[in-house]
Amino acid sequence: MGLSELNMRRVLRGQVIALLGVGLATALRFALELAWPGALVPFATYFPAVVAVGYYGGAFACGSAIVLSVLAGWFFFLPTAMSFAVATPANVVNLILFALAAISIGALAVLLNSRIAFARRVEARLHHAHLASGVADWEWDLQNDRVVWSPALYKLHGMPTGDLNPDPNTVFKSVHAEDLAQVRHSLAQARDTGEPLSMEYRATQPDGTVRWLLCRAEAVRSEDGKPLKLIGTHVDITSRKEVEQQRELLFHELNHRVKNNFQVMASLLRMQAARVGDSPAREHLNNAMRRVMTMAEVHGSLYKAGHIDTVDFADYMRDLCEKISNSVLLNSRVKCHVRAEKAVLKVDRAIPLGLVVNELVMNAIKHAFPGAAEGEIHVTFAPRDERFLLAVTDDGVGLPLETGDGAPAPARFSGGVGLGMRLIEAFTQQAGGELKFERGRKGAHFEIWLPKNLFIASDLGTGKPEAKAVNSN
Repeated sequence: MGLSELNMRRVLRGQVIALLGVGLATALRFALELAWPGALVPFATYFPAVVAVGYYGGAFACGSAIVLSVLAGWFFFLPTAMSFAVATPANVVNLILFALAAISIGALAVLLNSRIAFARRVEARLHHAHLASGVADWEWDLQNDRVVWSPALYKLHGMPTGDLNPDPNTVFKSVHAEDLAQVRHSLAQARDTGEPLSMEYRATQPDGTVRWLLCRAEAVRSEDGKPLKLIGTHVDITSRKEVEQQRELLFHELNHRVKNNFQVMASLLRMQAARVGDSPAREHLNNAMRRVMTMAEVHGSLYKAGHIDTVDFADYMRDLCEKISNSVLLNSRVKCHVRAEKAVLKVDRAIPLGLVVNELVMNAIKHAFPGAAEGEIHVTFAPRDERFLLAVTDDGVGLPLETGDGAPAPARFSGGVGLGMRLIEAFTQQAGGELKFERGRKGAHFEIWLPKNLFIASDLGTGKPEAKAVNSN
């Protein structure tokens, strides 16, 4: 059916409604006149007819109904009856006032119909969108303890839409037993305090299938701040949870394989070191073995955090330094402290920085405190001037003014001479940072400056890093 034909059908339908409406109004007016002669104004029954035709028939039908009502009332009920003659000026005024009033109420009826039709279309689209996206909404009147669900929420819980609006206990019946305590607590807290609600739980369907649902809600409060109702949404996140579970399984498998590879490499280096009689060569192989094991520890720390591509760098630093300290068995005369602020960093940036910290802390442990000297190692991570500073310092003997071969070195040295320093510089560049350090002073002081844009999220400006001694044996 074409658009023009559809419009024609709509127009004809409207005209039929107009004729029926005016006809019924005329018949009713005759009946009332017989029952109560002279008691009604001529156009009394035509007002509701115009409203009804305007609402159900549309603007064009309403216009026809107004014209027909004017003519019918004029012909049948104005003096002189059964004629279009006008007996008095008052009748002319009566006729004009009816026409103006009919136009006004007819326009309101058409507008009301348009608004209601628009609201119904929006509601229908929203309903289908909710069903398609797995989103449902609800409202909990806290004063009357009355809950109203959208049809989509019934579907999420596997309940027939025709059921009465449920109370909170209906929700509890469908909640997975392992999540029930958490759901009860979260709902009670939101009800009593009016705080925003956000929770994930499993809902068991009548057929035994389980859906993961994300529930969020905000409170509507009275003028004195008392929560009156909770308005919220439910989202079906079952697919997302299944993806997360698959990813976690793959993550476990990847971690297991990587850990095994690191152990194989370390074992090969240890076996080779045991066969080498030359002491310097054995030391180099042992150092290489320790670096491999450090990489394994770095990987283990990231795996422990539970993230694949990001890590909280502050927690990462504390965990890493604790593992380093425990691995070399620091005695009570040397302590390692970590002061770090929370900041989220990509793993591909965090790994080289972890290796830098490992090299610097290991060097300090081995070289900064000869003999029975006591001291401290400090690892600091904090914002400085719109950048982040990662610093490793100690109060030991400091860096020598000579390089490894006895040649003098400048006070501010831009390049290392040993393998360890070359690794530190390479890892710093890989992380996108800038390395600075000084020689010829009390204690060693290394700084790695990192641009703020390397971090996904951070709390710049607090200036209060959390301090923790990671080893105090």
